[in-house]
Amino acid sequence: MKSFLYLFLVFFALEWQYYESDQGYFKVYLPESPTKNDQELDTDIGNIKIYSYSAVDKKKEKDEDIYVVTHTIYPEDFILTGADSTVEYMCQTIKEGLLNQLQDSELIYSGKEKINGIESQIFLVKYESTNSIKTALIPFENHLYSLQQISTMEGRLNSNADKFFNSFKIDFSKK
Repeated sequence: MKSFLYLFLVFFALEWQYYESDQGYFKVYLPESPTKNDQELDTDIGNIKIYSYSAVDKKKEKDEDIYVVTHTIYPEDFILTGADSTVEYMCQTIKEGLLNQLQDSELIYSGKEKINGIESQIFLVKYESTNSIKTALIPFENHLYSLQQISTMEGRLNSNADKFFNSFKIDFSKK
């Protein structure tokens, strides 16, 4: 009986947790309680708040996967939803910035997909020949959410990546 209880507790401890952010108004599955980082920027368009949440999946034998949610809040009058050219420009700028920052990088995929019912930009960047960053950019009103999985090219195809991207939900009911 003790060994069964031990195995149950070990299995339960390895399970991902459904993280709910009060500041970010979102819910998502993560491999552990995230490390948080907050930042504020004064810009020409006003004050921008950036909240980042990162978690590492340490269960893998060879490499670790890193999962990041970044929630950027723009001034209330800077509405992203419905402003196609603004969203397209921001997504293109983010994509190009990532490609320029990473050594030996290549855009593998770029397209649109609905996440949580919201038209989103998805792209996959391969860098340093074996690594990858899968990114989803989700605009909602004056908020921009970024979901990222940092992994190996092979590791990006695991079921935990699907769990992370598919579990993301925006919840403004606590606003």
